[in-house]
Amino acid sequence: MTCPIENSTLNDMGKVRIQDLVGLPEVELTQLSRLIECHQRLSDVLRWCAEREPAVVPILTVAQDEYSHDVVIPYAEDLYLVYGST
Repeated sequence: MTCPIENSTLNDMGKVRIQDLVGLPEVELTQLSRLIECHQRLSDVLRWCAEREPAVVPILTVAQDEYSHDVVIPYAEDLYLVYGST
């Protein structure tokens, strides 16, 4: 499957799981799911951030342990995406 992000494809690991902690309306949650469906690696996420208009940068990286990190990215007013990366 091709992704809306240039030079990215989905791999056999499956889709990105979304945990909606703010109760987005179903339409917005579906749009967000489609938008980020090919964010399989942190490099995909960072490329997507750079391609946004205007470009965004992660505002926080939290080390969970020596191998796992959470990366916080602003998405919309008062809405952030948090990616767990191992």
